[in-house]
Amino acid sequence: MSARATQTPGTKPSSRALKPTRGQIAHALSLIGRTQHGDADDAAAAARALADWRAESPVQDAAADIAQSYWAQTDGAALRERVAVPKRVDGTPRQARRQMLTWLGVGGLAIVFGGVARRQWLQPTHTLALRTGKGEVLPHTLPDGSVVTLAPHTDVQITYYRNRREFQLSRGGLHLDVQPDTSRPLSVATQFGNVRVLGTVFTVALRDDGMDVAVAHGRVAVWARSPDGRVHVDRDPDVTLAAGQAVTTLPQGIGAPQAVTPRSVGAWREGWLVFQATPLPQAIAQWNDFLAQPAQQMRMADADAAALRGLRLTGTFPVSDPAGFLQGLPTMLPVRVRRENGQAVIAALR
Repeated sequence: MSARATQTPGTKPSSRALKPTRGQIAHALSLIGRTQHGDADDAAAAARALADWRAESPVQDAAADIAQSYWAQTDGAALRERVAVPKRVDGTPRQARRQMLTWLGVGGLAIVFGGVARRQWLQPTHTLALRTGKGEVLPHTLPDGSVVTLAPHTDVQITYYRNRREFQLSRGGLHLDVQPDTSRPLSVATQFGNVRVLGTVFTVALRDDGMDVAVAHGRVAVWARSPDGRVHVDRDPDVTLAAGQAVTTLPQGIGAPQAVTPRSVGAWREGWLVFQATPLPQAIAQWNDFLAQPAQQMRMADADAAALRGLRLTGTFPVSDPAGFLQGLPTMLPVRVRRENGQAVIAALR
């Protein structure tokens, strides 16, 4: 007579007896990963999706049980508790050895599945390095529909993960039109601080001594680098900007928010440079980023550097007309413009 497994009414069949596929286990692992590593909203959504998926069939429910077991067993302590060395039974050494190998096989499979799931969750889903040269403006649409536009002379590394979007800006400036995604906040990191958003339109610009952030739409949180050299994004932001506000972070700290015209944020994308009480050296540096030809570059007279640093420039100028800017500059500030070796040199008025 052949033996046949029977199930007591009201009991759940063994997860392994139902034989879920690896694909089903992998799907369950991906949902479990979201419950562990997403933010609160994403984790709750993943938990609901997992519960619904479990309820669709006994096999999927079994796959989720196995996936949960694999995930838990990537913790070394949990694995040690489950994979105990079996005691030797006199007269049955082979049975003991087989039992130990079976346990170790299950544990090894758990490490493989759980470890792969965690590594997969932590791996980037999209990476991109973008760079522009002098006089070059580069728009780029990202996989989520967000649009980043690089100002001239800009370097940025973009990395998308399953639970966040990261930009590492090492030089230049960005205009970002961010698609909202509460499960994947977007951040921009620089040497002077960090910016974090969910969905908004804003700019970040690096200069020699600081970082400028301006918001055209939405809200942006800004953290300045602290005296210990770190950016503490685990704490409350130093300032939260709304539309029509801008702020500057410097090595010594962060300034007070200033009012700006939302339409002026990122106006360089449309061929305009907008300055609002901008230090003259900073304005000249921005002009030079937009001028591709060396002969068009502007510089300040070395002997007058201290005097020129104290001047502030306000106005809106077309990028296509640097000559017009230079011609009108002496009417706005106490300076004079002369030519040396084909370049414009700006000197203090004496």
